[in-house]
Amino acid sequence: AEFEAEEIPFERKPYTNPSSTLLEYHEAETDISANNESCVARTEIINTTLNNFGVGAQVVGYTIGPSVTRFDIKMNPGVSVSIINRYIDDISVDLRGLLVRYEPIVYGKATSGLEVPNEIRTNVGLREAIEKLPQGDKYLRYIPFGKNISGELVSADLSDAPHMLVSGTTGSGKTIFIHSVLITLLMRN
Repeated sequence: AEFEAEEIPFERKPYTNPSSTLLEYHEAETDISANNESCVARTEIINTTLNNFGVGAQVVGYTIGPSVTRFDIKMNPGVSVSIINRYIDDISVDLRGLLVRYEPIVYGKATSGLEVPNEIRTNVGLREAIEKLPQGDKYLRYIPFGKNISGELVSADLSDAPHMLVSGTTGSGKTIFIHSVLITLLMRN
């Protein structure tokens, strides 16, 4: 006797992208709190240093990024923004040897910027980055690069970079970045 297999109709279910809830958040509230407290203290130190040298300028605010904080320096009327360059080393010494970078012109602001490394470097999590990527079919190949000093996501369309060179020292995160690119593409496509 011949055996005939009964054909079972195959129904293909529509594909749904994996949820970003599979990934964890990596920003710790304690790190953010510690950096805020540090910035308040550093604002006072910078203002004291500027005042001690008679520089007509003061810190009027700050923006905490993942690894660097930009202190907004407002110059008094008639004071040149270039004068701060003379006192960068003094500010660095007063901040216990931290390397300080001065930006006389910050695009879109009426203040100069003094960039100081954060007390605690905060992590930029892949989940947060993926959730902040632009949505829609034309953005499916967008990949996150991290956050800028203002804490805004930096991303780009992978289609605009048919060749990409990823470089850095040993242990700087090249492999992690490539894994993040692949995970982002898999989760969105």
